[in-house]
Amino acid sequence: MVRLILAVVLTAIAAPDTGWSQEKDAAPHPDLRVQPVSLQGLLRFFESYKGGTVPEAIVIKLIEIYGLDFRPTPEDLAKLRNASASDDLLKALEAARKPPPPKPAPTDGYLSVTCEPVDCEVRLNGEMAGTTSHGLLPWIKRPQGAVTVTAARDGYEAAQGPQEIRIQPNEIARVEFVLKPTHAALVTEGAALFKRMLEALGEGPEMTAFRATGILSLQAAGGQRAEWSVAEWLQFPDMARFEISRLREKYQITRTDSGFVWKKRPKSRDTQHEVEESIRLVMDGRLTTLLKQLREPGLTMAAENLVFGIDNPATFRTEGGAKTYTVTLDARDRPGEIRVESADRDADLRILYSDYVTQAGGAYPKTTQIIRSDGASGVESRLEMTPMDASQNQRNSHKPWFRR
Repeated sequence: MVRLILAVVLTAIAAPDTGWSQEKDAAPHPDLRVQPVSLQGLLRFFESYKGGTVPEAIVIKLIEIYGLDFRPTPEDLAKLRNASASDDLLKALEAARKPPPPKPAPTDGYLSVTCEPVDCEVRLNGEMAGTTSHGLLPWIKRPQGAVTVTAARDGYEAAQGPQEIRIQPNEIARVEFVLKPTHAALVTEGAALFKRMLEALGEGPEMTAFRATGILSLQAAGGQRAEWSVAEWLQFPDMARFEISRLREKYQITRTDSGFVWKKRPKSRDTQHEVEESIRLVMDGRLTTLLKQLREPGLTMAAENLVFGIDNPATFRTEGGAKTYTVTLDARDRPGEIRVESADRDADLRILYSDYVTQAGGAYPKTTQIIRSDGASGVESRLEMTPMDASQNQRNSHKPWFRR
């Protein structure tokens, strides 16, 4: 009779295979394979054996042997109490072996922050979180909820400002910042670049006059190209004599502050205009002339960026004058290009300097290319310059082309 009651009780309370293992010393009944006791099994038992003391004693024993397949909650205990479970059985439930508690659901998420074009310091709710490396600060672990993200770097400001992001469990939230230099930082860097440029060029001699020889290449907008041999004598600031020749043509031209004087004019007015315009471009695009203009009072130098590289050379531009000069330095901090812009866009120039040589403590470019605003016409000069000392200036002072 006892074995029959045991079998019925076991059938009522046994839980399906839950997969969690019993302890080694919890051997099953010799005649029945029993799993831990389930809540539904207990409720079925009390429905069938309400008030039965012997079957409940058996259930308590089975709970002690096999444990439970659930972790009783206050709601579960209330259900069993309503189903007439005794205090002894409830105490047995409390002491019984139970399955391990379920793993808590993830409440943390992750944050990934990028900064371009430079690295930045990242703060979360005002607290330092780290600094990006190569533009990225990945996998910041954060609890679920809202967080305010800010990015900062000396000399820069973030275009986006603070960003509020919501962190979701087990997900990655991504934030991007684009930083741009502040104007104050650009002005500071521009002044430093201008100083570096002057130091790279060197002081050199005070050349009030010099002689230059070489080649002038004239490029017309239609693609025609003319090349002239040239000898030049220059007295600063704006008086010069040129002797140019090609084939059987040879001319002497003097430029003063009032215009051009020809010793012998070419037959073609187009040739005359072409030569005069080329001389004007050569003199206006000469590096010494541009340096004098860059030193004019009232000009402020502002860098175009704060980080420089092969694809981003050091460049600064002037602010505050009638014309704007944009200077790009070469790898040795000398002018590689100067763009001159004004209200008259047709008068804009792009001037390229190369083949620098050092002479008497100063550097100057032997090759200068002056390109007009159309991008297709201009002049290139390839000149060797020789300073003229005071005695030479005195000997040549009687010549008309030096007189003001």
